Amino acid sequence: MVEALLNGRASTATVLIASSVIQRPRERRVRELLARAEQIVAGARGRTVATVTSAVALNQAQTERIAAMLKARYDTEIAVNTVVDPTLVGGLRVQIADDVIDASVSSRLADLRQRLAG
Repeated sequence: MVEALLNGRASTATVLIASSVIQRPRERRVRELLARAEQIVAGARGRTVATVTSAVALNQAQTERIAAMLKARYDTEIAVNTVVDPTLVGGLRVQIADDVIDASVSSRLADLRQRLAG
């Protein structure tokens, strides 16, 4: 199943790691294990992984611009993974390890609701 999902989208090594993690989750969530594997592989390559969530798909130029800004801020090579989540309405949410930069419209609306509620 993993091979069918990742065929042509990921390297052979990535497919092997994902298959291994899914086959032996060891009482842990697969998503957490895959995220940890991603961090280990990126670290071995001297990169940091940023997950960028947006309401619409980002084009190559936008992704490269985000990577350049994050590289300047974190002083390391950044590999950008993009996720589309229409519930964000607009803006971006960026997560690098434990750091989260949430500049999405949905989070701003939630903050405003909380302020108005007192």
